[in-house]
Amino acid sequence: MHANEAFSNWIGKPWQSLRLLKAHKFSLEYHSGHWHFNHPTLGDEWQLRYSELTIAGVQAHLVLLTDVQAVVSQAQRDAWQKMIRVLSHEIHNSLSPIKSLAQTLIEIPTTQENQADFEQALGVIVQRSDGLMSFVNRYASVAKQHQLHIEAISISDLLTPLVGLFDNRVRLTIEQNFTLQIDQSLLEQALVNLIKNALEAGGERNTVYVKAYHNHKFAGIEVLDEGHGIKNADNLFVPFYTTKAAGKGIGLILAKNIVEQHNGKLSLTNRKDAQGAIAHIQLPLVAVNK
Repeated sequence: MHANEAFSNWIGKPWQSLRLLKAHKFSLEYHSGHWHFNHPTLGDEWQLRYSELTIAGVQAHLVLLTDVQAVVSQAQRDAWQKMIRVLSHEIHNSLSPIKSLAQTLIEIPTTQENQADFEQALGVIVQRSDGLMSFVNRYASVAKQHQLHIEAISISDLLTPLVGLFDNRVRLTIEQNFTLQIDQSLLEQALVNLIKNALEAGGERNTVYVKAYHNHKFAGIEVLDEGHGIKNADNLFVPFYTTKAAGKGIGLILAKNIVEQHNGKLSLTNRKDAQGAIAHIQLPLVAVNK
């Protein structure tokens, strides 16, 4: 028998001192062409793999033992690290415009003339903060399905507060007001990601356009930027893939996940009317306001 240092650590003795012992002394048995453990609990702790080979004309068996607990622990650590990245990404995306809006309010003195603007801005901050808190509390895992809290909301009530988060850099066009049955906080989070991506793609001076419409079959929401367009469409929705130096590769796949759980579709393509890209959300249309 030949083994390695890991085997010695498993047994608790140098393998060379045990090389003449039979396999059953190590709780291993070979029967009907298969290796297996003869101790019931070892199979839960170790993965056993084996193969046959010929060395210098002698038939030999190669047996590999893998610590399952170590593999599971590493997978759990990886999952937690990804979870932290997801939550950090979402919190940063929402807090950045909230901080900017709050700073603007601090720097501008309150007067009777702008009191209404102050109240509207504060309302946006409160609404987005509530949505973010709801999202963080419910988003337990990237792999889990969200538990949707469906409510009726008009497209105007959904989009107008979001546009207010980004100063004057986002232009909103709603062809006709209509109602959707959606989870507002989750869909808001998807739209925040798409708008933020569009702003980053276009640069500081470019404008992002958000458009909403319906065709009596489905509702459409478009986010258009003035950036350089899409160069690698194959990896757009690959988790944790990003072309940004400080990117996390999470925003698009998260937005796609949220939209699809609303029985919708999210696509991202290059614009045909101008330079840049267009994110298109298609959602089932429930009712149209007359």
